[in-house]
Order: sequence, then structure tokens, then C-alpha cells
Amino acid sequence: MQNIRKVGGGAAPSGLPVASTPSIVVVGSGGVPSATYNKKEEEDYIGNVGIDLFYAGPFPLYNKSPDAFPNTDVYFLIAPNATVLDFDQSTIYTNTSNWRIIHLFDNEGSTFDPVATNPSTNVDYIPTSGWTPSITITAA
Repeated sequence: MQNIRKVGGGAAPSGLPVASTPSIVVVGSGGVPSATYNKKEEEDYIGNVGIDLFYAGPFPLYNKSPDAFPNTDVYFLIAPNATVLDFDQSTIYTNTSNWRIIHLFDNEGSTFDPVATNPSTNVDYIPTSGWTPSITITAA
């Protein structure tokens, strides 16, 4: 009699692997701008609102291009539980447990407004479907 076991069941992760995706293209709708978004490393500059400067924290963050100083039209794709740092490298924003695209703007202070959300909690893969509002994400 032969024993057969199934190993590693479940669905394969879907989306773009963060580890090998340096840039993505977002085709937006609603309040999400279409653009190329570039992967940022921890402490890389992402933008400024007024005199406040912001930097990528740990975990994946992709910033809408152009993303060089001064970047005052700040949109970024942020992974579950990822953070944004201020000039002193202190955490100023922590994302929820799912993927989001955030618009950072001045509203009598810095406002982090989610303009798109995805229910995925997998930090290793950028979801390419299931976004609200409906957007398209591909590798650049």
C-alpha cells in the first residue's frame, strides 16, 4: 500500500513579486493618477508637503514619479504595515494591514488620504487585481 501526501497546498501567491520589481505602472481611475511608481528603500525621500519632508520607512513603498526634490504631488503605493518617516526619521504614518495607494497633501497639516485599497495582506506581492477603485498595475 502506498501513502500519498500533498505538500504545500493552497493557491500560489498572485501579483508582482516585490523582491524583483523595481518599478510599476499604475493606470488609475477615480482619484488615482496614472504614472510610473518607483520602489523606495528605507530612508529614501518620497516628497514634501509645505516644509515637512517625508521618507520611506521599512517595508515596501513605491512612489509616483517624478520623485526627486521637490516632490509636492505625492502619491505612493504602500505595503501592509509599512511606514512613512519624517525628517527626524521618526514614524509619522503607519499603513493598515492591507495594500493602499495614498495621496499625501497639505490640509492645514499633512494628510494621508487613501485613494485606492486592496484587501491583500501579503507584503511580498503587489496585488494586480481586486483594487477599489478599479486600477491596473503592471511591471514597468
